[in-house]
Amino acid sequence: MIIDDAPGTPGGLPSLWVWVAVDAMGGEGIVAGVLPGLGSTPLVTGKEHLAKGPMAEIVRRMPPMGRRYELRRYDRPEVVEAVEP
Repeated sequence: MIIDDAPGTPGGLPSLWVWVAVDAMGGEGIVAGVLPGLGSTPLVTGKEHLAKGPMAEIVRRMPPMGRRYELRRYDRPEVVEAVEP
């Protein structure tokens, strides 16, 4: 069972902040890290201060694996599907 207990953001999410790994061939993937109380989770947030603070620190502590890590901001939301259980 999955429970969504994330607090809402007044006015919606203006941006999503995503840590992306880029390998030598240009392949990309979303970075996951271990967050206290959450375990291993993708480093994606709607809050800039979290992306540039605790999440950035997790990325800085990762062992070198021949990848470059980029913090990206995505600003144009597109509703692809909506579910109301």
